[in-house]
Amino acid sequence: MTASANLIDNHRHILVALDAADEAVRDVARGHRSLAFFENLREFIDVYADGAHYEKEDHMFAAVMAQAAPAAGPVACLDMEHHATRGQHDRLAAALEAIRKGNNDAWFDVVDATTRYVTIIRIHLPKENAGFFPMADMVLPAHIQADLVARYEEIDGKLPMSFADAAAGLQQQVRKKPVAAPAPAGRPMPSRFVDRFTLYDDRLGVALDLLGDVGRG
Repeated sequence: MTASANLIDNHRHILVALDAADEAVRDVARGHRSLAFFENLREFIDVYADGAHYEKEDHMFAAVMAQAAPAAGPVACLDMEHHATRGQHDRLAAALEAIRKGNNDAWFDVVDATTRYVTIIRIHLPKENAGFFPMADMVLPAHIQADLVARYEEIDGKLPMSFADAAAGLQQQVRKKPVAAPAPAGRPMPSRFVDRFTLYDDRLGVALDLLGDVGRG
């Protein structure tokens, strides 16, 4: 396996985790807030996606720039997106800490940070798979490829479990749907989905009313 193939394999498992994150965000909109899932998602990001995977990519970035100086431009772009995802991870971690301390308003930040993180990664990965990695395969000689592969095996060997198992764990967790929460007493379940959402957070209903007033004005 080449260094690029190792990273592309990581990407496949990261996308499985992102699909689980998207489903968990939809669950929040339905009124199902799983703190345990988002805690595990944050750990996956910290240890795997933005941790071991980025460490491996940093080794490749350095190797490619040593062989081809013009690669500094693409590397700068990709590295900027790495910093962006780390920022969303930090926001997610702060929001989860706030929830643990009793601040349920922080669920808005959990959803926002998760959505932004997922969006950045979904834009980021194709740039590497279709652009940077093929370039790396062309410019890196065999002995440097072998050195990168050895480094990657060392990094992977220190993980608590494989990328595949960690991502599958998130997928399995999000598929365990809780029993649907009942509508608040005295309020029948609305037929429209957007109205059902307001059952779980009155602030959204107020916001929608205000938007309606603006539209009528």
